[in-house]
Amino acid sequence: MGLLLDLVWLPYVAMKKTTVYLDEESLRAIKALSRSSGKSEAALIREAVRTYVRQRTKPSLRCVGAGEGPEDLAERADEHLASGFGR
Repeated sequence: MGLLLDLVWLPYVAMKKTTVYLDEESLRAIKALSRSSGKSEAALIREAVRTYVRQRTKPSLRCVGAGEGPEDLAERADEHLASGFGR
């Protein structure tokens, strides 16, 4: 029974308790979603926070060199490279 208890509590070991204040509408929505999904309110809030943070900290994708360099770079790439472009 000890192993089962350890497995149940394992996910909570690294978590810290906090308090979140929600407006009535958000609280009602979380409670309804909790009932319909079978997930706890805390699990839904943790999921929402993880999603929000992930979206806000995603590295921006950018093509290297997009919009930079001479206009004729594609046509005269060998010449530009030979002259030291990009060093």
